[in-house]
Amino acid sequence: PSVERVKERGIPVYRITGAVMLCDPLFWIRLWRCIKSINPDLMHAHLWAANFSARIVGRLLGIPVVNTIHNKLVFQGAFRNTIDFVSMPLAQAVIGVGPVIVSMGKRWPYDEKKIACIPNGIDADAIYKKAMSEQVFREQFGWSAAHVVIGSVGRFEEQKNDHTLIKAFARVHTHFTQTRLLLVGGGSLEHSLRLLVKELGIEEAVQFVVGKTAYGYYPLMDAFVLSSHYEGLSIALLEAISCGVPCLSTGNNGVHELIQTGNTGILIQEPTQDAVYKALNDFMLLHDKGKSIAQRAQELVRTQYSLEHMAVSYAQVYTRLLQKNN
Repeated sequence: PSVERVKERGIPVYRITGAVMLCDPLFWIRLWRCIKSINPDLMHAHLWAANFSARIVGRLLGIPVVNTIHNKLVFQGAFRNTIDFVSMPLAQAVIGVGPVIVSMGKRWPYDEKKIACIPNGIDADAIYKKAMSEQVFREQFGWSAAHVVIGSVGRFEEQKNDHTLIKAFARVHTHFTQTRLLLVGGGSLEHSLRLLVKELGIEEAVQFVVGKTAYGYYPLMDAFVLSSHYEGLSIALLEAISCGVPCLSTGNNGVHELIQTGNTGILIQEPTQDAVYKALNDFMLLHDKGKSIAQRAQELVRTQYSLEHMAVSYAQVYTRLLQKNN
């Protein structure tokens, strides 16, 4: 879908692959040829493999490179961290999507002036309108207004820590039987998560939605939970806030740039079952204050995490690099 949106704006799109796998020798030859033929003034790469590829090709062709770091590098593993440690200085600018990521990056072997913090941004009003236009209603799942729907959106992978969320929800459900859990996503752990739900005997209280966009499901949530082991600044979290949903989220060492307990949400102190259970239980006890908490978070997202603010910040980085390079 993202590729199609780019094409609709008349922007050329190029797909680079190797002979038998993404990054085999033929991939590097094709990438080098493609970039050389386009001859861009600047390259901007996202995610680990693209970041590394851009650094190498950018240096070979004399093109300035911007890298975006979405998560704490410590979670990449020793092999990837070693490659990053050696090659990161080849990038002319490094963007961290949150203060914790930026502070972590300052320990790496390159000039701190290269590092900038630009939080992920979204068009909150557009997200809200889209959610309303695609709204899914509780009756589809046999739920009513009396049920308290706790939702989560994301890939069913180890990083997202959904097993812990399900176990914590099962404990909450024994005290608050009106609670329901909605998991929107897809991934390699789907079967394992479904088995866990069955083992805990909470099939009637848990609903999986797989292979569908999340927008229409935010409006039926009473709370959104992000129980990840680690995150940058989650787009799903920003979307939920934009839709007026009270949010519970893990942070980094008990800190989150957006979620403050009792003010803009509930911070889950650590990605453990006890901590997630406590946050869910606190939400149930503070349920009547959820609307005011969500409104404060909404206003914060609109003013400090807007798509416009993000775009302007990136444009400033590009302008600085291009002026320096000319």
